[in-house]
Amino acid sequence: MHTRTILQAACVVGSTYVNLIQAQTLAINNVGVIDMATGQVQESQNILINGNTIVSMQSEAINPGAENNFDATGMFVMPGLADMHVHLYFSNNPASFATTDNSVLPALLANGVTTVQDLGSNCDAVKNTVLRIGQSQLLGPRIFTTCEMLDGADSQFETVKRLEDPEAVESEVQNLMAQGVNKIKVHLRPSRPVFQAIAAACQKNNIMFGGHVPDSIDAREAVDQGMNFIEHMSRIPPDDANLTQTIGEKQLWVTGTLIQGPSQRRLGLANNLRIAGARMLAGTDTPQGRGLCPNGATHTELKLMVKAGFTPLQALQTATTNAYESLNMLSQLGAIEPGKMADMVLLRGNPVENIDNIDAIAGVVVNGTLHDNEALDKMLSDADVVNQLPFACGNKNATKPRAAACCSV
Repeated sequence: MHTRTILQAACVVGSTYVNLIQAQTLAINNVGVIDMATGQVQESQNILINGNTIVSMQSEAINPGAENNFDATGMFVMPGLADMHVHLYFSNNPASFATTDNSVLPALLANGVTTVQDLGSNCDAVKNTVLRIGQSQLLGPRIFTTCEMLDGADSQFETVKRLEDPEAVESEVQNLMAQGVNKIKVHLRPSRPVFQAIAAACQKNNIMFGGHVPDSIDAREAVDQGMNFIEHMSRIPPDDANLTQTIGEKQLWVTGTLIQGPSQRRLGLANNLRIAGARMLAGTDTPQGRGLCPNGATHTELKLMVKAGFTPLQALQTATTNAYESLNMLSQLGAIEPGKMADMVLLRGNPVENIDNIDAIAGVVVNGTLHDNEALDKMLSDADVVNQLPFACGNKNATKPRAAACCSV
């Protein structure tokens, strides 16, 4: 099934940040380019960017003749990271939206996260943000979204469509598709008949569906019903080798969100799913939980994958090539090569050799715009995540912003 990619943000940013370079042509000079398929480095390259597109990549000896040049000697460059499970506007209260605008979005960019998949938010708020980013009124990553989640009648969450009657399901699926969603997200409380209706409606309308395995069924039934992606590895028994193998054989997309519970059993399950052939993705639930801070949660998730048994390259692929393929965007993003969009992260060390080098960010390019180290520092200073997002980014005594927890793990 093909994903829909209508609702996405072309991230063009404004002029409020210092040392921000957006020119008709920009060259990043003498940089080591990481091939995300092999992990190999093509050394001493000059990357020429025109607008938001990479137009050429040549050896350092050939001057691309750009209007602006950035000396990246000693640095490495890789595609921008994608966090495949966030909730940007997990409330219907407009008073809360400014925190996302001013803190969550810039903090993600400052950490090299140039794309996010929002798996359950106020749809109007997300669409408005996509528009403002595209019009240079707001700083933020590209956004793909499922809008509101499909849930049961007794759901405790705000950004959901509550469904009790299976006969009402298809119209809700079609309504979401009309909003331009890229997938359909199922949450915790649909009844078995409602879940079966969701599966049938999504298959009929040729759109991917997945999310949580609802409490009313088990993971085997969800997979048998055609669920395309599973979040949090929800309800997958770590000791069910047959189910793990089935998920791998079907090459389902699976997001571990290991940061939410990095027990040995969950780490082992994530690695076993990878070995079986599941298409693993990096996602965090940022910023809807303790420690799920946009200032670094995605990096933590990648490090936990390596701890689980992934190679650094395999972990990085979950936030690049795998992620963009799952969004049906691999033809435009996910590699540093001519013809691709210019979303990339400049690093002072090679993360394929040591995943901790993912923290050594020297610059971020999003939609052809370069933010150097000074600009990134200002983004984080202005975002003030510790004070603006105390539960996700502050100390352990910070109070939870809502009564219910975000997710089952």
